[in-house]
Amino acid sequence: MSGIVRFANALADIADNEDLRVTVKSSVKGAGITAIGALLGGLVGGRRGLLAGGTIGALAATAMADDFRSVGDIIRNDLTSSQREELVESVMQAVGYTTLGACMKMMNVNPQLRSMALQAIRDFFGHNLDLHIIGA
Repeated sequence: MSGIVRFANALADIADNEDLRVTVKSSVKGAGITAIGALLGGLVGGRRGLLAGGTIGALAATAMADDFRSVGDIIRNDLTSSQREELVESVMQAVGYTTLGACMKMMNVNPQLRSMALQAIRDFFGHNLDLHIIGA
């Protein structure tokens, strides 16, 4: 296993320990379904229809929504090798280290570096993958 893969797996473990998850793009779809339900209910039944339509729309959106996914799972299974390499480079740059081994060792013992690495992971997922991270 290459150093990049080991480092990426270490980042995945850190993300799992902090319970970082991404919202899958169903949030916008769910809001749309709820709004359509409320609109149709309001057109048909007035104020009470608005309430009923919004409730039914929200329940339908919940039933159709995807779950949140673990950031660690995405790092391990979904990122391409070039994306993993970019993530590792982003984290190393953020924490100020140039060698993989030294960076991994210091992140294990220094909570401030671990926090900086988590922020770099958030930034990478937001800017490069257009995914929103929730959690610690």
